[in-house]
Amino acid sequence: MTLRTKPKRTPVLHLVMPGVEVARVEPLPRETVTAFLRRAGWATRDTKYGWQFKKGLPTILEINGEAVLRRDWRRRRIGAKDNVRFVSYPLGGGGGNTAKQVIGLVALVAVAAFAGPLGGAIASSLSLSAGVGTAIGAGLAIGGSLPVSAVRMVNFQFEDFYNVGS
Repeated sequence: MTLRTKPKRTPVLHLVMPGVEVARVEPLPRETVTAFLRRAGWATRDTKYGWQFKKGLPTILEINGEAVLRRDWRRRRIGAKDNVRFVSYPLGGGGGNTAKQVIGLVALVAVAAFAGPLGGAIASSLSLSAGVGTAIGAGLAIGGSLPVSAVRMVNFQFEDFYNVGS
């Protein structure tokens, strides 16, 4: 006598780019995309804007590598072997502090504008070749952009993205 076991269903994934998996849930048989979202709690249905994902992230649905339009989510069923991924894209920004972003952008432009000529001036004052001057300018550009990128740092935290297990 052989026991019949149900085939294992491929879990639905929620990824936040550049590819961080934040959730994984197995769909139920014959479940539609909207029924899945309600059950999983990954998104809520807004009467004006449609499905809104946690943290307000813009999100697309891919089933077997093809994008599925939101208007089709209500009718589209998730098959047992379907490869389903919700892919969200971080909005970036530093919490809405536009002054900080503008200052960082101006500083980055200044570093880019002055690094090359300054590298050439340093090389010629030390009687070095133009190639060394280019290398010095590149080093100044890289070294000058590091503190600027720290000012413009994107702050995105995954903790409590979903209260998994509760």
